[in-house]
Amino acid sequence: MKKYLFATFILLPFLISCNSLDKLTKFELPFTRSITLPALPIIFENPVSASTPDIKTNIDSVLTSLNLTSDLVQTVSLKKMDLTLTDSTGGDLTFLKSISIYICATGLDDVKIAGIDSVPDNTGSSLSLAVESTDLKNFILKDEFQLKIITTTDKITKVEQKLKVDMNLQLDLKILGL
Repeated sequence: MKKYLFATFILLPFLISCNSLDKLTKFELPFTRSITLPALPIIFENPVSASTPDIKTNIDSVLTSLNLTSDLVQTVSLKKMDLTLTDSTGGDLTFLKSISIYICATGLDDVKIAGIDSVPDNTGSSLSLAVESTDLKNFILKDEFQLKIITTTDKITKVEQKLKVDMNLQLDLKILGL
């Protein structure tokens, strides 16, 4: 019994410090972009697509400022994605029936990163999307990427809709370069 108790006291600090070290190797990288959805004077059951302009990652300068290199990036995951309707007076997002967001970059296949299949009727001017558990490392290590938004609607919109897309990525770095 004393052996187990002794082993527990010896191993406990190592387990705690490894967990703490793991937390220190993760940091968030926020991105905010605007996108405009066209006016849809009819209910459009077929998907409508819109894309953001190129989003510069500036990942090399971010890592350099932390004295890191891109080979230390182990994984990149999307932690949060929110849409907010901007430039509207009293409008809301209830015109959306569904929305899917894909990440795109030169030389890589498009990957779905977030979406919602059925937008609630009581949605206001902002909406949190369900995020996919996909490693986005190859996209973020590129110089730039785009977001492609595919929507279906169940209400008429007479004017184009301007949306702000807020996303938080979490970079997980290799511990001690291993």
